[in-house]
Amino acid sequence: MTAPRADAETLLAAGLRRPLGTTRLRRTLRQRLLSHPLAVASAALLLALALLVLAAPLIGIALRIDSETPNLLMRMQPPSAAHWLGTDELGRDLLMRLLEGGRVSLGIGLIIAAAAAVIGTLVGWTTVARLVRGATLSLREREFVRAALALGAGPVRIMFVHILPNVMGPIVVSTTLSVGGIILLESVLSFLGLGIQPPMASWGNMLTNAQDLIWSAPALAIWPGLMIFVTVICCNFLGDGLQDALDPRA
Repeated sequence: MTAPRADAETLLAAGLRRPLGTTRLRRTLRQRLLSHPLAVASAALLLALALLVLAAPLIGIALRIDSETPNLLMRMQPPSAAHWLGTDELGRDLLMRLLEGGRVSLGIGLIIAAAAAVIGTLVGWTTVARLVRGATLSLREREFVRAALALGAGPVRIMFVHILPNVMGPIVVSTTLSVGGIILLESVLSFLGLGIQPPMASWGNMLTNAQDLIWSAPALAIWPGLMIFVTVICCNFLGDGLQDALDPRA
């Protein structure tokens, strides 16, 4: 083996990150992500919240509660055995409305963030695209990419084997942080009357409906506001933990 080729292979071995396979993922979660208690707690809380909102129809059947049917005789009732968080301004169960609203708010956040990540990675679009483009331009000039070129690797192999695995960290982190931002955006739009429209529930329009009742029934605003706050904070903590865990310099 000639000396230049040996040097190229040395640089390639030093700089190449393998794709995030099962072994690497387990090691990353065990050694890096698990060392961030807030990120782990946030992930667990988000998972529990996601399971609850997905199970909302089953919970409604088990409790024999219809979240859509008004009952004006039960308006703004305090928490009780029949209604664990009380009722809203139309007599609907507040807990079930929160769970149904969570399906909408979390669904919108996850779907739009994932779509933005895919589109931004493939076609040059929005914030994710700028992030990926900047990371790609930086990686293109790295020694291990030049070494792969010197060893005869083609553009497709360079892209999918050497560059894409190295930009997966920023993509995952950006997507995680985007979820919280999109949930906030949906909440603001619903609060302004431009988002999800009643009778379908979302955390944002639940806040809108509660704004005139903030003094007489503060719980109607506190609970959806708390759900938005906790979800966004958990997404930010999880994104911070993933950033450290997926940092190739770590």
